[in-house]
Amino acid sequence: MTAYLPNLKKGHFYKMRIPQYVLDILENVKPTQGHDIGRFGLDTYRLRGVNPVRPGYGIKADMEKLGAWVERYGADFEIIYFCDTPKNYYGIFKMTDPVAHGLEKVGLL
Repeated sequence: MTAYLPNLKKGHFYKMRIPQYVLDILENVKPTQGHDIGRFGLDTYRLRGVNPVRPGYGIKADMEKLGAWVERYGADFEIIYFCDTPKNYYGIFKMTDPVAHGLEKVGLL
């Protein structure tokens, strides 16, 4: 899968391949809805844990990997909230343009 992302060295947008590990993480990311928007603001997303026996630190590690990838392309990434209640792991994070816009255009967010 590819998306138009900025090349910070040249200052233009290029069609770039999204790594498989990022695609795997993005399968479980959805925009925040309802009361979460009022609580956390716009441009926030929720990464939910799909495996109830996976420890909470696995979700946090996924958010950190995604954050490192997003920041490579000039966007801001901030982990806002992390719930580590057993069998209810999820995290809320903020991701800004241009990466969020590029991923939304190809239907990943």
